[in-house]
Amino acid sequence: MSTDSGAFDDLLHEERRFPPASEITAEAVVSDASIYEEASRDREAYWAQWAQAVDWVERWSRARAGTPPHAQWFVD
Repeated sequence: MSTDSGAFDDLLHEERRFPPASEITAEAVVSDASIYEEASRDREAYWAQWAQAVDWVERWSRARAGTPPHAQWFVD
C-alpha cells in the first residue's frame, strides 16, 4: 500500500545554486564556462587532449568507440 504524500515532489524541482567557496575556485583548472563550449564542439577531441596529461602504461588507439550511452573511452 502506497502512502505517497508528495513530500519529495519539491525536490524534483530544485533550482537553488550553491557556488563553491572562493578558495576552491582560486585553485580550479577551469576558470570560466568557455571550456563547456569547447567540449561540446568535439567531445572526443576534447577528452583526447585532456588524456595527454595522464601517464598511460599503453597509449590508447582511439579516444572513443561507439556512441553514448554505450561508448567505450580510451580503447585498446
